[in-house]
Amino acid sequence: MKLLKDFFYLFYPNICANCNEQLLQNEKIICVFCRHDLPLTNFNSYTNNKVFTIFYGRITIEKAYSLLLFRKEGITKNLIHNLKYKGNETVGIFFWKLAWRNII
Repeated sequence: MKLLKDFFYLFYPNICANCNEQLLQNEKIICVFCRHDLPLTNFNSYTNNKVFTIFYGRITIEKAYSLLLFRKEGITKNLIHNLKYKGNETVGIFFWKLAWRNII
């Protein structure tokens, strides 16, 4: 069975959702290099962070959180583009798992 799977990946390899390089066997969705370069916000509080202060006073808000920083050209933009316009639902699952590990 592994031989058939390896033969399949020879013609249809898994590629990184950011840099389009071929993923190694244990990598999923994005490669190790792109995962290392993710611009995490490292917000430790729902009420004492930049997102909360931006919206405070403009709308009624109790909590705000951002997982990644967004830049016009960057990994976050590429991943959101893959999710939204290319229908790559695995990116959404990746975001969910990343958020779950960082929030809890």
